[in-house]
This record gives sequence, structure tokens and C-alpha cells, in this order.
Amino acid sequence: RPTHGDTESPLNGEIHAQYAAANEKLSLAQSYLKASQTTVSLNGTVSKQSALNVRIESPELHELELLAAGFRASGSQPLDLHGQAVVTALVSGSTRRPQVRGQLSASNAEVWNSAATILKGVRWMLRSDAPLLMNPKPSWHKYSWIGEFVG
Repeated sequence: RPTHGDTESPLNGEIHAQYAAANEKLSLAQSYLKASQTTVSLNGTVSKQSALNVRIESPELHELELLAAGFRASGSQPLDLHGQAVVTALVSGSTRRPQVRGQLSASNAEVWNSAATILKGVRWMLRSDAPLLMNPKPSWHKYSWIGEFVG
């Protein structure tokens, strides 16, 4: 169902799953969900020791934002994203304390490094319902990337 006034996005897919109740393990193989332009692929296991590979490909980020709108905190504002992106991630750890590690590769994005957008992002990161978060742990690679992004 549409949320926050957004329009419907048809979703198709195939889920190939096995569930082992004895050890609470869900295995997914060659499973995917597909909207008109965005595909989410799932392969691996969710359990006490999860190892789930997730790949999201979208040639139009606005569609991905519309799909994610149902998970947005009430009262939060959309990002109004446009461009292309691929996300590859690994969900590991337990179902009670999952850990997600991954990489986002975006291209053809509308101007995100304008002063207004950067200030909006900084303000968001100070809110508990932030649509954008960044781990503040110091890292030369992270801060050199931010410097190139802003520059």
C-alpha cells in the first residue's frame, strides 16, 4: 500500500527458501524482488549465525526511495534521490544483533554536494530519526572521500 502520499509500485519476485525450525535457520537461494526498475537479490542464510548476501540495483534511485518509504519514520522527509546505484551488503551475526556491512556505488546522481544539501545531511545526522547516518569513527579513507565529495 502507498504510504506518506506516495504512489503504488508493483513488486514481483521469486523467493526460494527453506526453513529449519530446529535451529531457526532460513536459507534463501537465487531469490529476488523486482519493481519496474529496481532489483533486490537475496542469497544466504538468516539464523543465529547469519550470512545473507544482499544486492540492490537501481537505475533510478527515486523508485528505490519510493519503495523504502514504508519504512521511513513518521514525520521524516524524503531525500528526493535521483541517479543510479548498486548496493552490495552482507548481513551477518545473529537475528537479535545483526551486522550489515556493504558498499554503495552511485552514479549520475543529481547534485548532492551543494552547500544546502550538505547542511541538510549534517542536520539529519543529529536527529534520532535521521534518514542519513554516517559512523563518525575517524578514518583517513572516509574523511579523504568526504573532502573530495565536498570539493
